[in-house]
Amino acid sequence: GPGWLGRYLDLLPPPVDPLAGWSTIGSTPHALNGMAVSVPAIPNVTTYSFASPNSGAEAQIGRTFAAAISSHVPVDRPHLAFVNATAQSAFATLDRVAAVAKYVPTVTYPTSGLGQALRAVAGATAGNVGTRVFWVQTGGFDTHAGQNTNSGTYATLMGTLDEGIGAFYEDLRNQGLLG
Repeated sequence: GPGWLGRYLDLLPPPVDPLAGWSTIGSTPHALNGMAVSVPAIPNVTTYSFASPNSGAEAQIGRTFAAAISSHVPVDRPHLAFVNATAQSAFATLDRVAAVAKYVPTVTYPTSGLGQALRAVAGATAGNVGTRVFWVQTGGFDTHAGQNTNSGTYATLMGTLDEGIGAFYEDLRNQGLLG
């Protein structure tokens, strides 16, 4: 069944934005699964792009032609119209994510997975891409023997959390986006 955040996203009035939810990890966690809404997993905004067997100018030409082909929405062929509209929505989403990749933060984010995920969240927030729910995560906190608060696994996790959230908070504060 759907997860608790997926149930929330399912309550949004249609049409639901393809980026209403966003998982910054390599998969979509169960909590984001909905009955009517799909949430993309975009762990790296710089590599989220149009997939093409070509590169460079040829890849761009391929995308241009794919967009042109899908721009025709035939009224008399509803299945083809659905596929073309879906492709157009996908291209628009690619462009919005590409804009997040160009985001220039006001602080330096840590290079950790959490730091880079929070940088993407800040970029999407600053760019007003329309995402309502972001999913970010960092390593497990079930550290048992590594519980020493000054060194070890627990201290490393707390440092990662502190650096990532600290940079995120400062960045949003500098831009007047904390509200």
